[in-house]
Amino acid sequence: MPWDFGISATVLDAKLTSSVTSTLPGPPPTVVVVGGLADGNRLPTAPKTQAAASVGYTLPVQGARDFFANFTVQYIGSSFSQFENQKPGFGQICTAIGEPADASTCPGNPNAGELYQFGGPLSVSSFSFNTELPSYTLGNLRFGLKTERWQLAAYINNIWDETARLALDYERGRNARIGYLTNQPRTIGVYGGYTF
Repeated sequence: MPWDFGISATVLDAKLTSSVTSTLPGPPPTVVVVGGLADGNRLPTAPKTQAAASVGYTLPVQGARDFFANFTVQYIGSSFSQFENQKPGFGQICTAIGEPADASTCPGNPNAGELYQFGGPLSVSSFSFNTELPSYTLGNLRFGLKTERWQLAAYINNIWDETARLALDYERGRNARIGYLTNQPRTIGVYGGYTF
């Protein structure tokens, strides 16, 4: 049969069922949730939904050679990089211009990061970013010729040139650098292989 198909899907509701807390000293002692380990928070890097599908085609051509083509598509749902990314207001960074960095400059948000001044005056008093990594869809195409011994193929990975945010990356408690780790952009190439 020249065609082959594949499909898969996952629905996962992975979350904490209790909180990890610590008691801070002082009058009065204060109980706080440690590092975002709160009841109901989703597990890091565990999207609720994922799906993949593939279709392949093989056609015998002259001699013992086959033309082949494969197309795959993969959907990854939204997720978080770490437990603490789910704290309310975690994606808010602020300070008053000209004043020392202090989360108190973000009234009502004890989870805010601090905006430090490095090498020059600040041009903003606050900014925010989304801590939830959005869903994304990637597609790949591969086609070529093959025999029992060799294969020559052209490929396009990430057909739609999707910029997928794979992880939230920050340093020094969000005081130094904030960014996202992303996937490889659209890549077009040729592959050759030989089996000895």
